[in-house]
Amino acid sequence: MTTIEKDALLDYARSLEGKSFKEHATGAVHPVLYAFEDGAQEGSPYIDLYSKGKREGWDPAHDLAWSTSVDPESPILPEEMCGLYGSDIWERLTPRERTRARHWNGAWTLGQFLHGERGALLATAQLVGCAPRTDQKLYAATQVQDEARHVEAYERYVREKMEKTFSPSPHLVALLDAILLDSRWDMKFLGMQILVEGLALAAFGWIRRFSQEPLIKEIITRIQRDEARHVAFGVAALSERYKDLSDSERRAETRCGRRWASPSRSAVRPCSPRSP
Repeated sequence: MTTIEKDALLDYARSLEGKSFKEHATGAVHPVLYAFEDGAQEGSPYIDLYSKGKREGWDPAHDLAWSTSVDPESPILPEEMCGLYGSDIWERLTPRERTRARHWNGAWTLGQFLHGERGALLATAQLVGCAPRTDQKLYAATQVQDEARHVEAYERYVREKMEKTFSPSPHLVALLDAILLDSRWDMKFLGMQILVEGLALAAFGWIRRFSQEPLIKEIITRIQRDEARHVAFGVAALSERYKDLSDSERRAETRCGRRWASPSRSAVRPCSPRSP
């Protein structure tokens, strides 16, 4: 069993600050369960999600209006999402500096969504192998495709529309590493399907509600629909799993989830319009 404890995880995140992630790798190892004899279990909630995932598939290259003109310095994301917003520093910024702050904060935030989706693609690929049942594996396979299209959509938007890219937050990398390195399938579900996907849903809802940029709203609307299925998958799988755990085992997994939440909350830092 490989886990990263809270203090070690935060220390690990700090150790990643300033480093290049171009060739970042982890030594992830986890059991692979074949589930040769359990069948697809017709009528299970996972088969329903699997069918829904197939019906709701979309193609970022053809289903999104990439011809939409986007000004990267316009308020693509709500100003309130900038870490400096409402502070004394924000009040002292000139109009030009605020415009630059909005641009950089938007590019950084959407870039972190992109990097998170890249991590989700890797973690979901693990779920196909480590999920204990065939019906769960079938749905997990559709989620792999979901995460691939999310990476495609965010990467193109950040590159073509925001015209600025940022490296992933060290805290995000540390959290993804912790999920990928944990050998327990249920902890991968807890980390990815509940913690990461749940936080993403909340952020997407905020952007969808307040952004005035139509292309990013359409991207997020489609991704949000997919993410809702992902969270439902995690809730269903973990609800079944936790029925078989003792109170002490459930408390232990809850503590682990709280440890993982610390770096995820630290992943968003104030933007700086004066940074080189």
